[in-house]
Amino acid sequence: MADEEQPHPETSRRRRPSPRLVGLVGLVVLFAVFVSRNARKTRVDFLVQHVTARLWIVLVVSAVVGVIVGALVARPRRKK
Repeated sequence: MADEEQPHPETSRRRRPSPRLVGLVGLVVLFAVFVSRNARKTRVDFLVQHVTARLWIVLVVSAVVGVIVGALVARPRRKK
């Protein structure tokens, strides 16, 4: 019985998920709820174009365009 190996204390404990993993899972769940609640189609009028798309796609594309425009406006200018 002395030859039986005891599990190493560090490997026998359950590892806790990292905060990054918990946050990522939370974001995925929120995104799934967002998509399911905004899955209906809607008409988007932009200048002379009329497009029908799912509402969640319109909102995500608008947010991405807003982030890109904000990054371009807030970017420091190079000195000559």
